[in-house]
Amino acid sequence: MSTFAATPPSPHAGDINPATKMIRPHHGVSEDQRQSARTMRVRDNLSFREISEKLGITENQVREALSTMRLPLKAKSRSTLNVSVEAAEFFKSKSLPGEAIWETVNRLIPSIH
Repeated sequence: MSTFAATPPSPHAGDINPATKMIRPHHGVSEDQRQSARTMRVRDNLSFREISEKLGITENQVREALSTMRLPLKAKSRSTLNVSVEAAEFFKSKSLPGEAIWETVNRLIPSIH
């Protein structure tokens, strides 16, 4: 079984760029309300109207607040393996001739755990 060392992400990985935050529309929804709306939309599969009623804000505010957030796609055509550079190099080095990277990952994952 092969092992590889990974580089951990920085403490600020995933943070929003302050310049991007400045140009986003101001929708009058607090960050807590925005996160609650996202949770209700993703986990509870509530409509914009149901979310607006629960949070006491307009449906338009909910739509604007969620318009800049990444939400899961309903119909995914493919998935992404989000790994470090070192892990990607490891999988590429173990790839067989003519084998797609996803095939390599599918072949190796069961043997890594």
